[in-house]
Amino acid sequence: MLALSAAQAQSSPVGGAKVDLFPPNWDRELALQTARFGTDEQQLRDWFALLRNGEAAPLYRSLQNFSTAGVIASPAREKQLFLFTQALSDFPPESIPEEVLGFLERYPSQTLVPHEENAASGVPLFNIAAAAKGVRHSGLREMGRRRAEALNARQPDEWLSAYLAGEVSTRRGFLDHLDEAPRSELESLGATAIAELPGRPDLTAVAGATALRLNDVPALALVVIQGRGAELGEVLRGAARRLPEDERGALLLSIIDHAPAAQASLAIALLAPGLTTNQTITQTLFTLLDRPDLGSAAALALARHPAPEVMTELRRLAGEDGEGARRARMALGLDRAANQPAIDQGGGQ
Repeated sequence: MLALSAAQAQSSPVGGAKVDLFPPNWDRELALQTARFGTDEQQLRDWFALLRNGEAAPLYRSLQNFSTAGVIASPAREKQLFLFTQALSDFPPESIPEEVLGFLERYPSQTLVPHEENAASGVPLFNIAAAAKGVRHSGLREMGRRRAEALNARQPDEWLSAYLAGEVSTRRGFLDHLDEAPRSELESLGATAIAELPGRPDLTAVAGATALRLNDVPALALVVIQGRGAELGEVLRGAARRLPEDERGALLLSIIDHAPAAQASLAIALLAPGLTTNQTITQTLFTLLDRPDLGSAAALALARHPAPEVMTELRRLAGEDGEGARRARMALGLDRAANQPAIDQGGGQ
């Protein structure tokens, strides 16, 4: 951890850290060279000792004083703080003092180097605030996993209430636990989550995760039909990765038949690309071209179909009249765009 290279520490704003836009104040190579000579491993060991001993106040004061030490160039100072912040992820989350983590999350980076795509915009060479936010997210996620493990999923009401009471990172920890939980626990939890889903769309991720673990295609279809939010995409991507092809096909057909158009369109976009050898799915996509609600999603999927006979059928349909023909022409246009050679961006010289 202490030997982390400066090159690994370079970062643009990530992890939700808000960084105001300022011009760069350091040349990148010069800042990296300056940072290489600044690591004080004894200082790092002292900070870790204070952390292990639970001496929050002395640790906080030491970090504060170090962060304002004018005798240390900012790249060297911020590399040191960055290394310490990253190492916090190796400690139990409950052992990290809130004032220390909050201080690091609010740290205003002073070493700004040119952005790789816009040299007039400065980005932190060592994004301490983003690293601290990552530590907080990981800690809350781990505590959520432990909390979920301590609760008995065979008593789903308490488990689900605790899940809903958590924020995003804690909920992610609850979902992590579902990957480890015995199948016997998942059955009652999944059934309750799906039953409550129409009135509690925040349970979409739990209902989907349990259905995936149980390989329960009818339950997955219900999750997509009744669920809401960004979690639906995650559930469908999980189905695309984990289910056998025949079950993925059955899932997609069930969703097309029963789900609202928004969910069905999303399912076509995420499941159809992996089902190009399934003739039933391909034929279904052709029949959808006439539908005003799903025709565009079907055209997009057919445009990326690798089979030559699919392109032949699209060309035949494109010569006819009506909405299906218009969408076949749309698919052919999308296909041409996908296979068109990249345009030279070098100014034609």
